[in-house]
Amino acid sequence: MYFLNQTVWLLIFVLFIPLIITTMITLRFYFNLMLIDYH
Repeated sequence: MYFLNQTVWLLIFVLFIPLIITTMITLRFYFNLMLIDYH
């Protein structure tokens, strides 16, 4: 049971960390675009 739980958490980490990184990068990209647009 504990091993299964650990595996599930590992899978969640492996799936969600790239998602969070990509969302942060895209948000930064859009933010930069807006800044360039405004200036």
